[in-house]
Amino acid sequence: MELGVAVTKRDSRLISGTVPEDVFWLLIELSAIRSEKIINALKGYFVEGKSRKYLCDEFRVNNGYLSTSIARVERAHAVVKGLLSLYKFHDV
Repeated sequence: MELGVAVTKRDSRLISGTVPEDVFWLLIELSAIRSEKIINALKGYFVEGKSRKYLCDEFRVNNGYLSTSIARVERAHAVVKGLLSLYKFHDV
């Protein structure tokens, strides 16, 4: 789907340990991720800044699945940023 604004990987990057918990939960809602184990691992990564290796061991999730889930949350973040920029220029 074309958003009308460029959404790049650089725009979608979230730094581990820097995402406020309330923002994290909203991004999870938008991402459609429902696995409790992966959500807990993602919270550890984005909110608490724990390492991927630690989280994979702690929550028994596959590193590839965690990486894919991180990308899904970052994509949701990029879409929100794109929407915000559109809302600034349109009376919605």
